[in-house]
Amino acid sequence: MTTTALFRKLMVITLAVMVAGFAMAAGKTERAAASSDVGFNESGFPIVDEPITLSLFGIRGANRPQWDDLPFFDVMAEKTNISFTYETPIGTAYRERKSILFASGTIPDLFFGVDFTEGDITQFSSQGALMPLNDLVDRYMLELQTHMEANEEIRRAMTAADGNIYALPRINEIPFDLTEKTWIRTEWLDNLGLSMPTTLDEFYDVLVAFRDQDPNGNGERDEIPLTSGSVARLRHAMLAPFGILWLNGFPMISADADGTVSYIPSMDGFREYLTFMNRLYREELLDNNIFTNTDPELAAIGREQRLGVYPHAAPFLYNEYDLNELYSALPPLARRAGGPRIWPRHNGVQNGRAVLGSTNPHPEATVRWLDYLYSVEGSQLVDQGPEGLSWQWVDETRDRWVQIAPGGMSNVESRAAATPGGQTAPPHIRLSYWISRLDVPHALHLYRETTAGYVPYWEFMVPRMVLSDADQRRVTAILADMDPYVEQIEARFISGEEPLTDARWQAHLRVLEQMGIRDLVAIYQQAYNAYFR
Repeated sequence: MTTTALFRKLMVITLAVMVAGFAMAAGKTERAAASSDVGFNESGFPIVDEPITLSLFGIRGANRPQWDDLPFFDVMAEKTNISFTYETPIGTAYRERKSILFASGTIPDLFFGVDFTEGDITQFSSQGALMPLNDLVDRYMLELQTHMEANEEIRRAMTAADGNIYALPRINEIPFDLTEKTWIRTEWLDNLGLSMPTTLDEFYDVLVAFRDQDPNGNGERDEIPLTSGSVARLRHAMLAPFGILWLNGFPMISADADGTVSYIPSMDGFREYLTFMNRLYREELLDNNIFTNTDPELAAIGREQRLGVYPHAAPFLYNEYDLNELYSALPPLARRAGGPRIWPRHNGVQNGRAVLGSTNPHPEATVRWLDYLYSVEGSQLVDQGPEGLSWQWVDETRDRWVQIAPGGMSNVESRAAATPGGQTAPPHIRLSYWISRLDVPHALHLYRETTAGYVPYWEFMVPRMVLSDADQRRVTAILADMDPYVEQIEARFISGEEPLTDARWQAHLRVLEQMGIRDLVAIYQQAYNAYFR
């Protein structure tokens, strides 16, 4: 290349960079001018002196009120001088509509109460459609910063692979929301003179007694010792004794104390879990309908007082409210007597609940509006709605509160008619002290059982991590084949349809190898290292 040609090429590159810089500067200048025009206030309320209206896109609950009818937004508008126009599709229509918006380039100012996945964030930020929030968070989101300083996991979970923050989270510090629970009918233990099991052998003996000794006292052998709506929902409790921390809905990735990442279905501990589950299945201690069970079917069986142990968000979901306290949290089980007892918890950060479009004309005002939801008052407002509509204090001590349902509504309907928090998962913080003061017996039982039964044994599992666009595509392609294969082979091993011999286990590992386990582990190892850098 000649000197003249090289000079021209460098000039073209330089001019392109300058143009891009001018464009970015122009955008910042326009936004600064917009903030000045409306009288933006960096602290206090209202957030802007002159009312502004932004476009908002969110997920509305099926058969729930339109968001422009929700008192939550009226209270927020009065406090902040910020109002919205709303587009709130329901369910599956949300994802389709979201894709259309990004494909057309018609990006709303604010995505709110959404569920942007790690893949969404990577894809749309690489297209320049999402606004980086790093500086805005550091300068204007003081409430969120307080939580970030107290919990370093928050910033880690918010940070994308390129080092930017594009999305804001729902932060959860409520114990029963940070893990999965498994319930055991303690009334049956008492009827049979049994103690709460703490090891796998003790648990096995309890299940045998539930099967054989008529703990419900009806004279029939109709009890189901252990069941679940699916194998996946039972894994957390049954993997933990073998040293594997995992929760349903998370990638099947584990990391040891040295930070070495493994794919759970390839681990020796997973094989031991399969062996134990097969023993339970073979002896009809594990419900042989586990692969086809539905929640309505199990709820009906539960109301017949036939279920001994099962995983669910709360025991009453497979029984009656007034029988809730007949169940306690099944504690973590040790593999053998004297061994460690652990229970998985996630970091409490559900990222992707709010995102700013890159053309938002008032980003400073928008993030201040969002920041209020991370305060005590804002959290209560978005979680339950305005006081007096869907909830109220029990008395003047303001120590206990109850949900209320005016006009013949149910509590669920009342909350959904007051706030988007009753329809979706907005960005905010769910405060432990707030939920612990809900004056409802089954909720207090759930809080006490989780706090006593699991918190002392908690260990962090591998968190959700944002991958690069290329890595996300590769992982998605691998798991498209691997996930259904693992689900099928797990069922075959547990049911005994496929004997779990050494030869068959090695064949299983070879299948994982062919499907791309090396790439999968390498990608997650790199992401794990970056997450904890």
